[in-house]
Amino acid sequence: IPFRPLNSMADWLSRDAQEVAAFVADPLCGFTCRTSFYRDLFSGLAWLARDEQVASIPKDLPLYLFAGSQDQLGAAQGLVESLAEDYRRHGIAGVECRIYPGARHDCLHETNREQVFKDCLAYLEGLF
Repeated sequence: IPFRPLNSMADWLSRDAQEVAAFVADPLCGFTCRTSFYRDLFSGLAWLARDEQVASIPKDLPLYLFAGSQDQLGAAQGLVESLAEDYRRHGIAGVECRIYPGARHDCLHETNREQVFKDCLAYLEGLF
């Protein structure tokens, strides 16, 4: 795990120690997923990534993708930017992608969440 100091196994979620502590303390969070969850998740992602599925997305559908640069589940490997580019390659016109430097997986509970919310709101307001 690349985050130091490591205070909990949930530090990958956010740089905000209070948000991580709240997650750890919540009995509805942090459960262990069963093998069937991962089977369904990865088979669903593979299905969604098929060209015919991406091609079925309306070309005028606005899509706003955002992630933290330290999100080990996508942005750190360039997967979020790759997804945005794949959507654009399929002719979806309104794709915007924003990567927040230093932020981790849960951008809505990050130390820069005010900026994340402002950016999301600005994107949504720009649609109308």
